[in-house]
Amino acid sequence: MSSWYYALGDSEQGPIPAAELKALAVDGTIGPDTLVWKDGMPDWKRAAEVPGLLAANSPAPAAGTSRSRSSAGSRRPDNNPYDDSTDYGEPYEAPRRSSGRMRHPDGAGVVLALGIISLITCAPLGIAAWIMGNNYMSECRRMNIEPEGTAVAGRICGMIALGFMALGLLVIFPLVCIGAAAGP
Repeated sequence: MSSWYYALGDSEQGPIPAAELKALAVDGTIGPDTLVWKDGMPDWKRAAEVPGLLAANSPAPAAGTSRSRSSAGSRRPDNNPYDDSTDYGEPYEAPRRSSGRMRHPDGAGVVLALGIISLITCAPLGIAAWIMGNNYMSECRRMNIEPEGTAVAGRICGMIALGFMALGLLVIFPLVCIGAAAGP
C-alpha cells in the first residue's frame, strides 16, 4: 500500500495510507486544490489531477467485493475499493521545498525594492509597490500560504511613501502658496 503526503497550509502532512487520504477527501479536509504526493510521482500535484483520488465520494462496494482495475476485470487482492494503481514511472526522491514550505509566488523582491525606492526618492512608485504587494498577497491567499515578509515590507513602504506624498500635498503645498501670496 502506498504512503501519501499532502500539504495543509504551509506544512506537509503524512505519510498516510491511500485509504486515509480518501477519507480526508470525503470529509472535506483536502479538496481539489490541495497538493498531494507519493513515492513515484515526479512532483506535487493538485488532488484534482490525481486519477481516482477525489472519486472517494462514490459509495464503497459491499463487503467481500472489489472494483475492477481495468476493462479486463482484474480484481485487487486486498479488496481495497480505491484505485491507487496509477503508474507514475520510476520512483524519485520526494520533492524538496526550501525551509519546508511551499514555493511562494515570484515578485516579493520587486515589491520590496519599489517600496524602498518610493520611500527614498520617488513617492509615486509607492503606488506600484502597494498594488503589486496586494496582488502578491492575494496570490498567497489563493495558494493558502503565508506571504513572504519582503513583500509585506515593500507594500508597507509603498503605503508610507504615499502617506508622505499626501501629507506633502495637503500641508506643505498650501503653506508654500500662502508664503508666495504674502510676497517678499
